[in-house]
Amino acid sequence: MVVVKTKLYATLRRYTPEIPLGNATEIGLPEGAKIADLVDRLGISPDEVKLVFVNGVQREAAYVVQEGDDIALFPPIAGGGQAGKDQDPGAGLPVTISLLV
Repeated sequence: MVVVKTKLYATLRRYTPEIPLGNATEIGLPEGAKIADLVDRLGISPDEVKLVFVNGVQREAAYVVQEGDDIALFPPIAGGGQAGKDQDPGAGLPVTISLLV
């Protein structure tokens, strides 16, 4: 068994309402478990997870988790709009998210 620390962000937090905001929950998974197994264990539909960071590095659902991994799960994030003459010309451009886990 491996134990990982997991944080859910934005709308995914509803799956762990007992965990205070900003805190991680420790979850035990069998050896060889993947991110996809963790998502399933939490009862989250894979379609609800858009970004996964493991120890600050973006990973895919097939990543095999390791003992002590810090995992952050994010839903799809939308927003912004088309830049118009009254808007900031940078509105709607891609944004880079930096995480310190």
